[in-house]
Amino acid sequence: MTTVEQSQPQRTFEGRYRERIGFDGVAWGSHCVDCYPGGCRYRVYLRDGKVVREEVAGPIPGDGRSVAGTPDHHPMGCNKGAAWSAQLEAPDRLLYPLRRVGERGSGQWERITWDEALDEIADAVLDTIEEEGPESILKEGTPEIGAGVMAVDRFLGLLGGTITDLNGSINDFAPGHHLVFGKFFPWQDEAELFNSDVLVFWHVNPAYTTIPFFHFFSEARYKGTELVLFAPDVSPSHSHVDYHVPVRWGTDAAVALAMCQVVVEEGLVDEDFVRTQTDLSLLVRSDTQRFLRRSDLVEGGRDDQFFHLDPDRGPVEASRANLLCDYEPALSGSATVTLLDGSTVEVRPLMERLRVLLADYTPERVQEIAGTHPEVLRALARKIGGGRTRILMGMGANKAYHSDLYQRTMNLLLGLTGNWGRHGAGINCWATTQIDGQMITGAKPAVGAAAAEQVLAALDEIEAQLRADDPTMTDELVSLEMWRGAVTGGQMAPPVFLWYWHCGFAERWNDPRFNDPAMARRFDEYFQEALEAGWWDRVARPRPETPPRVLFECGGNMLRRTRGGRGIVLEHLWPKLRKIVTIDVRMSATALQSDIVLPAAQHYEKVGMDIPIMALVMSDAAAAPLGEAMPEWEMFAELCRAVERRAAARGMESFRHRDGTIRRLDDLWDRFTLHGGSPPRSGSPTR
Repeated sequence: MTTVEQSQPQRTFEGRYRERIGFDGVAWGSHCVDCYPGGCRYRVYLRDGKVVREEVAGPIPGDGRSVAGTPDHHPMGCNKGAAWSAQLEAPDRLLYPLRRVGERGSGQWERITWDEALDEIADAVLDTIEEEGPESILKEGTPEIGAGVMAVDRFLGLLGGTITDLNGSINDFAPGHHLVFGKFFPWQDEAELFNSDVLVFWHVNPAYTTIPFFHFFSEARYKGTELVLFAPDVSPSHSHVDYHVPVRWGTDAAVALAMCQVVVEEGLVDEDFVRTQTDLSLLVRSDTQRFLRRSDLVEGGRDDQFFHLDPDRGPVEASRANLLCDYEPALSGSATVTLLDGSTVEVRPLMERLRVLLADYTPERVQEIAGTHPEVLRALARKIGGGRTRILMGMGANKAYHSDLYQRTMNLLLGLTGNWGRHGAGINCWATTQIDGQMITGAKPAVGAAAAEQVLAALDEIEAQLRADDPTMTDELVSLEMWRGAVTGGQMAPPVFLWYWHCGFAERWNDPRFNDPAMARRFDEYFQEALEAGWWDRVARPRPETPPRVLFECGGNMLRRTRGGRGIVLEHLWPKLRKIVTIDVRMSATALQSDIVLPAAQHYEKVGMDIPIMALVMSDAAAAPLGEAMPEWEMFAELCRAVERRAAARGMESFRHRDGTIRRLDDLWDRFTLHGGSPPRSGSPTR
């Protein structure tokens, strides 16, 4: 065969395709960002040291089924993840440290060395520690909770800076679920979709937002599951459902109550479930409309001891340990009890009050409110009441004013029909305490498994004490109480105080045009009452006397995400800040308004991890960072060195934090690396 004949196949379509997809290396990759439940595995392919493409990884240990008889989870991936490598050499990719030379937002920059950038940031940090205190060094909580973001959190933790609570910023927290269940994380395996008779999409667009799991919906429909979408718009999910119910924006609670009215009116209530698994069987006082409590009847009685109505014995104490009982609590009727002061009051099961409430929410009445057809709601209520129903609730249901009522009415519909606590039923949301990973990592006193065991032992002691104080606490409540203690004892703070005191929101929140008409007092009066009562002790920061001076933006885009970010936040917060530092892979909206912009390594260029939900997914450093980009851990380790160096030049060895602790500056790098990190690079960090 001649040389020409040997090379001829490369000019065919197959040859050109093989040449285009050829690779000489492969690594594991993932996209360690705010993607739930996260951790889609990818194979990242390289040629000549560069990433050329990625593909969803097919071979996963095990078959991916967590529930017998359900479809496989894998392969998991989406079109966004399959194009992730396009970011590596995108036009807006950051490759070098930049310093602003024009006005903030002017887009005028100069390239500087890493030494120059880190020393300038270190001086701003030290200026703030000396003049206002470390609480004025700020980072807004970000949805990206991966290894990179943990670096800046650790740095601020060592100094005692302020990090605002992520759930307060983006509100992934589901208050309605918390009020109903006593927990806010009713997550179910996605394969459970396959066991449902009815799937309800509410405040969610899964064709766009849960792409790796969307196949479950199609597979469920093959076996007869019906899909319902409540939405004011025609979304990409619209064409994949059996029923699309248009609703007016903000009327979701009324729609849910209309279906509850049908369930009650037509006798579709699962009464045994309601008696034993909800509070609808508990007795309510007719005068105050509050639950009857033991403290109402006897001196020193418990405030959390409630009552049932036993048809044979009258009011009896409901068990605080178990909802199941050896009698059948009444859902109707009344009784008279004698109160602590000697007066009497009539009490009735809460279910009686619900019947009265629902009389105002007939499907015809709700048609006037929400624009929904009465017969459509009746038909859907019958389907929900007649089978295993699961509501797929999107995060949008967390972010509206009174969204707790959206969620409580959804849960009421499920509770009346016996649709939680069994396969194919329930409701979802996602928010996690991170006690099992992120907090443990930040609390370790040294590297290695032994240090992690020390943290776990300390957590065991705290948990034992909590259970000794209240043996009825569930695992979820124990976890929440531990998280609350960690927050109040650490640097995390609700963002409301930043917004109120430093971002100009006080004026807006006190504008009656924006208030709930049911508010009896001005917003300021409620705010001051909470502060004076001590409800926000230790977390009400940064206070007016410690205004923010240094802002780190890492793993987020504050000006794009925060309500009024490029308006009221720029107007009120930005002038207070001495130094704004954005760490990103690209030039974002916040980076454009920053003083220093630092180039971060992209996910394929550094070791990373995702939030551990279905599994802990690690991502390799498949390729070297482009330009002078740097992984965040390396970046903040170098910043620790810069702070040590600049502090030594000023004669600052340590400082006293507002909480009374002494924070050292001369061993910051050693503590950041847990006394066991790799030694710093000699000389300049400039590459």
